[in-house]
Amino acid sequence: MVGDLIDYDAMCWNVEAVGANFGVEDCNKILNIPLPNIAVYDRRFWWPTSDGLFTVVRPIGLVDWGARMHGIYTMARRGMTFGRETVIHSIFYCKYAIAIWQQSEFRNLIDEAPTDSFREMLMWVASKLDKVQLLLFSCLAWAAWSCRNKAVFENVRDLNSVWVASGYVRMCEDYGTYNAKVGGRVVVADIPSRASWSAPRRGCVKVNFDAYVPDNGTVRLGVVVRDDSGSLLLVAVRNTGCVWPSEMAEAATARYGIEIARRMGYEKVVLEGDAINVVRAIKTKQEGAATIFLLYDDIHRMSSFFSYFACNHIRRAGNTVAHYAARWDPGSSNERVCMSLFPQSFQTLADLDL
Repeated sequence: MVGDLIDYDAMCWNVEAVGANFGVEDCNKILNIPLPNIAVYDRRFWWPTSDGLFTVVRPIGLVDWGARMHGIYTMARRGMTFGRETVIHSIFYCKYAIAIWQQSEFRNLIDEAPTDSFREMLMWVASKLDKVQLLLFSCLAWAAWSCRNKAVFENVRDLNSVWVASGYVRMCEDYGTYNAKVGGRVVVADIPSRASWSAPRRGCVKVNFDAYVPDNGTVRLGVVVRDDSGSLLLVAVRNTGCVWPSEMAEAATARYGIEIARRMGYEKVVLEGDAINVVRAIKTKQEGAATIFLLYDDIHRMSSFFSYFACNHIRRAGNTVAHYAARWDPGSSNERVCMSLFPQSFQTLADLDL
């Protein structure tokens, strides 16, 4: 039984039991499945969807999705451009793309993004942006792709890719204006987002979170707690040893932030991160049957114990202290928590927010 593979005292996988019953590949897959903080009943989920739910229209959508995605993956597999060029290189690192991204607000984001696959990179970027930012990002990617294709297939060499990108952005903005007039509505971000860090209301603590994937591929969780004056109360980092997609990693970090807040006995908590999908799921109390909802269910359950709880989205530029905390080396242990005598680097970053 699956229950025999779980250490219920620590609510984690029994690594020895899993290793004794499965091969290396299956063992790694099992150990990368997150477990809830408390024992729950088993349940089924439908993996191809983000919410884990199956309906009769899902197979039709999957066929359509597969047909569309087959083209890009086939081109990537066959050398989407010439030689060894990949999808990622074409859109982000060819000379036309570099000129565009270097002039954009997304330059640092691209430098931090995982590059193992185009799908993983795109999902990671999307998890960090709100709708307005994602639209701009898509316009710039579209422009980079267009410039690269003109150079390769039409032998156009004197392109100013930055000007082309500006034109694409204006075209999208014009379409948005037209669509608003015709449709009677304007598309806006559904989750409020702040560009800079701000102190929580009096009597509350703010828990900022961010995830990081170092070179070894395993996810690291970073959490920073500050009081209503902006002073640092706690900095924590945990090495999970797991290989997770970006949204799973961010959701796990949000849960870790809640765990830290409960461990320290805080009563009024504001949770804040730069992963828009995770913040949306927490704010709207999304429910589903996919694996990630084990993490969201834990967050919903634990947050109910606070006398006050809120979850906010902040853009990456305002989440720098948590971003740095996730990159803090936990040393020989899996977790490192600092509650006083903070390293000067953390103190400096925190002071810059005020």
